[in-house]
Amino acid sequence: MKRILLISHSSLWGGAEKCLYLLLKVLLREKFEPLVLLPGKGALEDAIRQLGIETRHQTVPTWVRSSPQEHYEPDFEQAVSDIVHLIEQERIDVVFSNTSVPVGGALAAQRCRIPHVWHVLEMLSSDPTLSPVIGLEPFYRLMNELSERIVAASDSVRADLEQFGRLNNVEVIHTVIEPTDSTRVNQSKQEVFNLPEETFVVTFVGELSARKGVEDLIRCVPDVLARNSDARFMIVGRDAERGQAVRQQLAQNDLGGAVQLLGFRSDIENIMAASDVFVLPTLSDPLPLVVQEAMSVSTPVVATRSGGCEDMVVEGETGYLVSTSDPKGLATAIISMMDNPEKRRRMGENGRKRLQTRFSHQDYSQKISQLFREVSQQRPPAEIRLSADHMVQLLTPCLEAVTACQALEYKNQELQNLHDAVESSVSTRLGRLLTSPWRGLRAVFDR
Repeated sequence: MKRILLISHSSLWGGAEKCLYLLLKVLLREKFEPLVLLPGKGALEDAIRQLGIETRHQTVPTWVRSSPQEHYEPDFEQAVSDIVHLIEQERIDVVFSNTSVPVGGALAAQRCRIPHVWHVLEMLSSDPTLSPVIGLEPFYRLMNELSERIVAASDSVRADLEQFGRLNNVEVIHTVIEPTDSTRVNQSKQEVFNLPEETFVVTFVGELSARKGVEDLIRCVPDVLARNSDARFMIVGRDAERGQAVRQQLAQNDLGGAVQLLGFRSDIENIMAASDVFVLPTLSDPLPLVVQEAMSVSTPVVATRSGGCEDMVVEGETGYLVSTSDPKGLATAIISMMDNPEKRRRMGENGRKRLQTRFSHQDYSQKISQLFREVSQQRPPAEIRLSADHMVQLLTPCLEAVTACQALEYKNQELQNLHDAVESSVSTRLGRLLTSPWRGLRAVFDR
């Protein structure tokens, strides 16, 4: 039986954490023994432990921040050493890093010469909420060098990776939701929303954040109401950085009667089933699982051409795709759904069938298990795969940019921490070169 260390940068419960949880649920436990490393306690740990899977707490070094201004200085060397110790103590065969954010697992796996898999759930080039500590081109090249396999959550994620250079080990595996038990779903609008059954209900599920585009949805409401003043919009999700702005937007436009903010709800299947259309106007989303949740209960989808939505929604067959930041386009698509109930029903049914055939739970389980079978039989070569001149070439532009910007001096320490971790994980010779990047460059040129 192969032992797999799965690393999460977060212990909370969001989209990325749910993807990790769903992966653990489909993993063939008779062939693989998982151990999950988390930065602390949280809802994710509670869910994982209910699966009977062991968890550990340790510092998880990251190389992606939530904003360029975030100042984060982990002790990379100590944190990576701690992960190395865990790998050796638990006799780990494969390390799996969930999301692009954590880097410690990749460096520790390199030091222990065991395979590493990177699960990429972001499109960093178009996500304003995430900022790598180095440029995207060297970031993705290093990710490629430090992994035996990169798993992209969607075709859009793979395209985002490959626009910065040719990567030879990227594979698309769509995360899928658990099958829905139709006998337990409540479709009553009266019971779910406290609305008359004949009400046309448009639903959004997601954080009230800029990336999810909820404000664009609210901008389309007046056009929809002009067609049907009895239509209602249900916005489901926790407040994020735009929660207060959304409330002000509703108040300024006197939309409180037509739009309800329901906050967090645990009955998402009922929310979707009792809705006439699900709308996701996200600006950038690698694979929003809420789209699959709508498809699972035959609810048609209006979404944006923003990433993973294009993998799931077939234009004109299971729903509509509109441009990002296009409230008029959203309104047109919603009104088309409202005016054509038979087409709406057919789209919903087509979506359910597409989910069963293209995003099946069984297929996902087979692909994930096959991935780990193949990777666990590999061993990284004993010789270093990153030459000294290659590494200096990758990192020097970042150092020059940091030196030129005194306002971001703290990045020097972040980069040095990263260099130190790479030094210990890769080779002593490379470490000598990286001790002084400029001396390293001279050494390269002098040869």
